[in-house]
Amino acid sequence: MTLSYPEEALIDSLRRENARLQEENRLLRQLNDLTPAQRRVYQAIAELEQELGYAPTLRQIAERAGLRSTSTVHAHLQRLLQAGLIRRASRTVGYTTRGQAS
Repeated sequence: MTLSYPEEALIDSLRRENARLQEENRLLRQLNDLTPAQRRVYQAIAELEQELGYAPTLRQIAERAGLRSTSTVHAHLQRLLQAGLIRRASRTVGYTTRGQAS
């Protein structure tokens, strides 16, 4: 059966939307798998980046998340990095749009 151009375009659009929703569900599952401390770190990163307009430092993240040690923050960041929820640039951390729930 041959589809018309509008039908093909609609099917293509539905496939893209399905892929986007599957990725969003995967990311939501990853967020649910985080420990409370990891969630606080992730939330601190998101809030600080919105407030400051740039990625926060480890010290800023620690203070916002209620942690005393930047090495503890670093350990949590490793898990968030592995999950693809954050990105790193020299001495700063920012959240990825993949990690945002819509």
